[in-house]
Amino acid sequence: AQNYAVRVINAAMASPQWPRMAIFLWWDDWGGFYDHVPPPVVERWKDGTPYRYGFRVPCIVISPYAKSGYVAHDTASQVSLLRFAETLYGMPPLTERDAQASDMLDCFDFNQTPRAPFRLDELPCGS
Repeated sequence: AQNYAVRVINAAMASPQWPRMAIFLWWDDWGGFYDHVPPPVVERWKDGTPYRYGFRVPCIVISPYAKSGYVAHDTASQVSLLRFAETLYGMPPLTERDAQASDMLDCFDFNQTPRAPFRLDELPCGS
């Protein structure tokens, strides 16, 4: 999976669309690793029971305008990708959940000189 992601990202960076691109490499599972930060309560059910996100998962933002070495501290979720597109294109939120989500624009600096594409190396797979 890692080498597949490397091939897809390399192809994207080599494309003519690179100057206008943002890639969000987002894991969909926390993998069972210990996390010292408890999942936040983001909503409550009608009976008041807390509704929580799961444990944190990594997200890497790859773009000519991504801030180098930046670590975001906002609470984001996969809904943030929808919020990013809504914000970028001036679309109204579809639901209250995406209206409240982080748009992840803090990960970008659109005033910086765009970064040139670079080549990621695949790793050898073995037992």
